[in-house]
Amino acid sequence: MSGYELTQRAHCDLEEIDDCLARRDPKAAREFIIRAIEVFELPAQHPEEGRRRAELKVGVRSFPLRNHIVYYRIAVQCVQILRIGHAAAMPALSSLFWRTEA
Repeated sequence: MSGYELTQRAHCDLEEIDDCLARRDPKAAREFIIRAIEVFELPAQHPEEGRRRAELKVGVRSFPLRNHIVYYRIAVQCVQILRIGHAAAMPALSSLFWRTEA
């Protein structure tokens, strides 16, 4: 596995979180981004260790990131970071994924 890549949606999620935090506490925003990068490395190094999230979509896994959850899938060349959502918004975020029927 050669690392990770953020999807456009995940990049937008990260920017929104950063903007929101920066308005209240710029230092907290910087710390969040640093921690996010560290968390993105976890599934890149150990892709099977994330929690399976079949209730969202087959193949989706997750890792916690403070009050947020990083959703990813294992691709051929790397881990794809799909979304970053607030843990309290889980029901709303689940509508952004769909279950594929086998």
